[in-house]
Formats: sequence, structure tokens, C-alpha cells
Amino acid sequence: MKEHVQAALAIVAALYFTWSVAFLVAPEETARLLAAGAAQSSVVALLAAALMGLALLFLFASHEPQETAVQASAAALAVLALVVGYQMFIARALPMHWLTVASLAINLAAAAYLFLSRIEMPAVRDRAVRTTSARRKRRRA
Repeated sequence: MKEHVQAALAIVAALYFTWSVAFLVAPEETARLLAAGAAQSSVVALLAAALMGLALLFLFASHEPQETAVQASAAALAVLALVVGYQMFIARALPMHWLTVASLAINLAAAAYLFLSRIEMPAVRDRAVRTTSARRKRRRA
């Protein structure tokens, strides 16, 4: 279970790291994927910084996935997916390019998996506590 959570977090970390680097390296071209009009360089830089921050959050959470870090990651992914989904499918303000649709699909899958793994994590934690307690009792005997 832990390995799967780590993998999901590492995948979304790579996704948002790639988007943030794309915004920093080729801001005009990348902004065209997300908006029909021209983008201000300051807004693009802020978006790149925010995406880099998300990527780092997911990367740190993937290293040692604690329950609160997984919850925060799942919530961040869910909020982002809701906004992107609304902008893409309802407001029609976000162009439907294969990269944006694929990113949304990865985002939704990771958010759903992390929310579901959150349900399993207390059981895994309790099992680890029981195992550690049993080891201590065996050592004393």
C-alpha cells in the first residue's frame, strides 16, 4: 500500500514539475496550451512557481507518506481537478489539448487513489503498531 501511494505521489510530482519547467523555459508556447489569449509573463511565472510548489509537496510526501501529507496532497489534487474540469468542460475557457486532458486524467486518478488509500492507511498504521508491540513482548520474554 505504501509503495502505491509513493508511486502515485511521485507521478503527480513529475507531472507538475514538468508543467512548471515548461512554463519557465517556454512560457509563451506553454501558455497557449492553457489560454486562447496572450498571457502576462508575471502570471505565467506565478503559475510556474505554484506548480513547482505542488510538485515539491508531492515529492516530499512520496518520500515518507504520512496520513496528513497524503490527505493534503489528495485535497490539493481534487481542488485543482475541479477547477481545471470546470474551466475545460463548463466554462470552455481552457483549450482541450491532449496534454491538458491527459494531465487532468492523471490528476483525477491520483486524487481518487489517494483519497481511497487514506481509508486504508489507518489500518496499515494500526497493523504496524501491533507488530511492533508484539516484537517488544517477544524480546522481553
